[in-house]
Amino acid sequence: MTKTILIIGGCGFVGSHLVEFLLGKYETVSIINCDALTDMARLDALAVFKKNPRYHFVKGRCDDRGVVENIFSENIDEVIWCADEAYREGSDAYLCTGVMGLNAVLSRVAKSGSVKRFVFLGRDGEGFDGALFEAQSALVGAFGKRGVPVVSLVAENVCGPYQHPSAMPASEIIASIQEKRPLSKKLGGVIYIDDYVNAVDLVLHRGKVGEVYEFDKSVVSRPRGALLSDLGLKTVYSKETALTETLQWYIENAPWWHSLL
Repeated sequence: MTKTILIIGGCGFVGSHLVEFLLGKYETVSIINCDALTDMARLDALAVFKKNPRYHFVKGRCDDRGVVENIFSENIDEVIWCADEAYREGSDAYLCTGVMGLNAVLSRVAKSGSVKRFVFLGRDGEGFDGALFEAQSALVGAFGKRGVPVVSLVAENVCGPYQHPSAMPASEIIASIQEKRPLSKKLGGVIYIDDYVNAVDLVLHRGKVGEVYEFDKSVVSRPRGALLSDLGLKTVYSKETALTETLQWYIENAPWWHSLL
């Protein structure tokens, strides 16, 4: 039986890897990808799926209720949220997307009554990232109490090929290359993208509704959830290997990130 997964923010770093992973692994999965195509989007990365009948792209902002309503005219079985924007001085975009957009999508999921699972991918951290995460967690928890089948996956830093140069930890990796210095030892909770999408897949199919999953209790600054190892996840990359692999990729692909600076 074919099922349809709506991915909010599917052209971003995590989202684009996730689209590729799910379409490659499951022949019975169709993807609707909703993305506003901000400067961090990678629409070109998904060009290979343009003619795939199991892939449909919708350009639009998730805080636009008209866009969200049109998407839900389709039969949506599961939703994965990975649409956050980074904080930028003088801009409210991270709030419009991360809070207003999340609220709009959760409201429509609650109204539909047919979505079997809503997977929230949260990024914990300090400063504005941490504040946004706390607001999102409260919102997700509130909708969960209203009956929305939410499951959360929390991480701090996800790294790998094609992460935008302005995002962490890519920005630190690029700085270390340009300044010819070692990577900062302060980078916390680093997860390689391959391990991360495997974790999302596991939470999507085996996670307990209402639960918050994390990779390691020591990773998140405010530990609060169950470990992914409880679901059987075995990560392939250590923090050191993840950073080494990513550093080498950025060294070998300097023209790509130079074009985005």
